[in-house]
Amino acid sequence: ASSLIFRGILGPQYTGAFVFLGLCDAIIFSVILAAKINSDRQRQTFEAIEKASMERTTQLALIGEQSAVVSHELKQPLNAIKLSVGNMRRALNKGAADVQEKWPEKLARIDKLVDRAVELTDHVRRSSRQSQGDQPRSQLGESLLGLKLMMGQDLAASNIELREHVPESLPELAIHPLRFDQVLLNIVANARDMIRTVDPEARWIRISGERLSDGQVAVAIEDSAGGIPDHLIDKVFDKFFTTKDAATGTGLGLSVCKSIIEDVGGSLSVTNTENGARFQVSVPSVSES
Repeated sequence: ASSLIFRGILGPQYTGAFVFLGLCDAIIFSVILAAKINSDRQRQTFEAIEKASMERTTQLALIGEQSAVVSHELKQPLNAIKLSVGNMRRALNKGAADVQEKWPEKLARIDKLVDRAVELTDHVRRSSRQSQGDQPRSQLGESLLGLKLMMGQDLAASNIELREHVPESLPELAIHPLRFDQVLLNIVANARDMIRTVDPEARWIRISGERLSDGQVAVAIEDSAGGIPDHLIDKVFDKFFTTKDAATGTGLGLSVCKSIIEDVGGSLSVTNTENGARFQVSVPSVSES
């Protein structure tokens, strides 16, 4: 229409109509553009909420899986405290002459057992929190201490040796400690379950860390379970994929772990070794983030 008016084929009487239609086009385009922007914003908000919800669901599911271990870990010091207090009461009732000599040792033991129970409950309480509002800094060494606190007895009961190789000079990781603990616990728990299933002659899980040339920190979790079947290894990070039954597996664990790591600019991959599976978590260090 502009070309026809410019060439004089359409007279000036059509100019007003052309301007009016042009304005209508602009209004319609603006409405469509605004609707598209609003739709994209709503979709992004929904995806963020869904992502946070899945992460929280996986976090609580992992804590639920550890509840039996936590209960056992608390029961041991409480029973030991009860036994010590009973012995002290009986000695006091008998009027034993060496009561004052033996009590400091018994009280020190009770104090140590209480510290153990408090440490465990504090760790569970921290693990159940949502990772919001705190500084995204974590240390592999501290995460390993929490891992051993939560899973050490469970691994020992299954004769699984936890091997560690973490250099002291390893920098801090640019990720919230609760999120990193969730990733570490999930991968180690999967390795434990696989070792129990295949029952290899050598039972171990090895965790090592190293600083890469690009400034990231690589954390490798290897096991002796024989590896992941070739036809399944490309699916392990898929949402809702699991080799466990419905009562023990949600199919979200590794998918959420990968999302957590990629969310901070890192990567999560898996390969098979001659002994078993090897998961590598690469996370930016604080100095490089």
